[in-house]
Amino acid sequence: MHSLAVFNIAEALVWIVIALVIAARASFARADRRRIGFIASAAFLAFAGTDLIEANTGAWYRPLWLLVYNVVCVAFIVGCYVKYLSLRNAPSAHESQ
Repeated sequence: MHSLAVFNIAEALVWIVIALVIAARASFARADRRRIGFIASAAFLAFAGTDLIEANTGAWYRPLWLLVYNVVCVAFIVGCYVKYLSLRNAPSAHESQ
């Protein structure tokens, strides 16, 4: 197995662990944060899939659909982070009363 393929598999494992940690933390969060956490977890799992595919293709941009897949995953991850930041800075329902 080529060393780049090994790296991609290891990187996929890192994304899977991150997805599991986010999902575990989200399961104890309030509803609005739970939803965004589970979406982020799914996005990280999908992103792990891109590394597993890349282990076979040798490039994150080849074939073209893999590039699009990567961009969509990153967009979801960034979007979830931005939404999380806005939720973290917003007062909770009981604090606003």
